Amino acid sequence: MYANAMPGGRYFVVFLKEKEYTKSALTGRIFFISILLLFLHMTNILKKPPEVAVVGNGPAAGAIASFCAQKIFLNSQNVPVPYFLGTNFFQLPKWDIPGNSRKYEDIIGPYLRDFISDELRATIEFQKAQEGDGYLSLCDAFAVVEKILEEAKKILGDECFSENTIVQRIVLPKNETSPFQLYDTNEKEHLSASTILATGAEQKISENLKPYRKKLILSEPLLRAGGEQQILDALRADPETKITIVGGSHSAFSVLLKIQRAIESGKIPPPQNPITVLHNSPIKIFYENTQEAQGAGYEYSSDDVCPQTRRVHRFGGLRSEAGEIAKKALRDEIPWITLQKSTSDSKEYNSTLEHADILIQAYGEQTRLPEILDSKGNPINVAQKRGLVDVQTETRLLLLESGVPINGLYGLGFGFGIKPGTIGEKNFGGKVVTINEYAQFGVEAIFKNLSQRIAL
Repeated sequence: MYANAMPGGRYFVVFLKEKEYTKSALTGRIFFISILLLFLHMTNILKKPPEVAVVGNGPAAGAIASFCAQKIFLNSQNVPVPYFLGTNFFQLPKWDIPGNSRKYEDIIGPYLRDFISDELRATIEFQKAQEGDGYLSLCDAFAVVEKILEEAKKILGDECFSENTIVQRIVLPKNETSPFQLYDTNEKEHLSASTILATGAEQKISENLKPYRKKLILSEPLLRAGGEQQILDALRADPETKITIVGGSHSAFSVLLKIQRAIESGKIPPPQNPITVLHNSPIKIFYENTQEAQGAGYEYSSDDVCPQTRRVHRFGGLRSEAGEIAKKALRDEIPWITLQKSTSDSKEYNSTLEHADILIQAYGEQTRLPEILDSKGNPINVAQKRGLVDVQTETRLLLLESGVPINGLYGLGFGFGIKPGTIGEKNFGGKVVTINEYAQFGVEAIFKNLSQRIAL
């Protein structure tokens, strides 16, 4: 007899054919095959998963790519190269609204690295030289960031990216030495020693507005390039259309900004029925200092002032052109805008909803989160506030509802903002979610904690 081995996945199929062999020859071949099988089995066991998987494809995932590409470019040996799971990598949202900065450096700066080509750097320097006094369009700034991230992706290599992969379920490790199990929509398993969620957030219909679903529009699509067209078409067809915007923060006044631009450019006449901004808390405006706020006649309390910078509504205040519209509306200087402060349980609030022809919900972002299970398959709930996931400030680790951090599971970007802690105005009840904050400080906090985990 003789033995022949053929690979079949992890296993080998052994065929024995009748032939005269000495006992010692057969024993030797069986011993050789056994050793080979053991070697392959041990290789599979010892094969380590990636040190870190990144779930997401937007600005936060791009910040991680930029950070790691820089380390590779500088031949740094102390950073793990992530494995990215997502779709359409680094095609950033086309929000056609101004950001909170007048400088390219504030938006693009956290992504700028030494690896950028001379040609792209020259383009960026030219655009920076064209800066005026106005606030930058996020759409324009993100177009430049996309080019930076294209170069970062080339440095990392295609093998670091799993295209068309949407992670829908994450199983936590059994212990410190076992991996995270990530399952995509095709139930394919992906393993990693640590996981960074950069999945962003999405706007969802508020419970109290669901009865008005037929006339309800979410603000997020309106803020994208050309997204306001359906509102303009409605006003063009009937200038008496009654529009109510529910919410009083940046999204609400950014929608009004796009309508104002259309009026100023002659695309539509001013609405004959004023657009109502229905809000249940005071409109918060950002001012560089208390003197500026006082000079504008803006009312504020000491709890609205950041003790470190003396800025009024440092984190929670409206800025840019949207903030300018809010200031004028508060002074009743825009005839086609009406501000209405009402609580959601009041008759006035519900009456306004009932009589509107179009409702625009300008709040309600919630973290886009895969299902998270413990090692036994039981669902676990992570700490959240107002629909956004809590993360530990120093490490960016997600937290259980009890406040205990989940080792190895990080959150970054929109949807994973941090509480300002001891900085900022006391009255700010939200979270800090800025490009500079998560693309610069957030990434470094994660990789500092990752390096400590890897060293263990």
